[in-house]
Amino acid sequence: MPIQSNSPAEARQFIKCLDSNIETLDRERTIWIKKLVMDMEELEQDTGNTQLLPIIRRSLKHQDNYIEDSCRWRYLHKMPNSTKAAIAYKECKIRLYTHHIEDLKLSY
Repeated sequence: MPIQSNSPAEARQFIKCLDSNIETLDRERTIWIKKLVMDMEELEQDTGNTQLLPIIRRSLKHQDNYIEDSCRWRYLHKMPNSTKAAIAYKECKIRLYTHHIEDLKLSY
């Protein structure tokens, strides 16, 4: 929900709320990633298939880079208004973390 006024106090509060959402999503995302890796390690031990883990780890690294770069250009696009830039960056991160978590859940 976008802020309704130009009040610096309201903007700070909104940014804190976004930060809190990012922290929550990051924890959930980390849990799903750890579950996926642990399950694939177990599968590797059971089947001897050593191809999955390197690909999964590479995809996770690329996903992190994608999220950071995708949100960074949105930040830079809103500059020099640092408040709007910070909000754009954080909303992007929330959106992409949410999508990544949903994608990780599809594995199960």
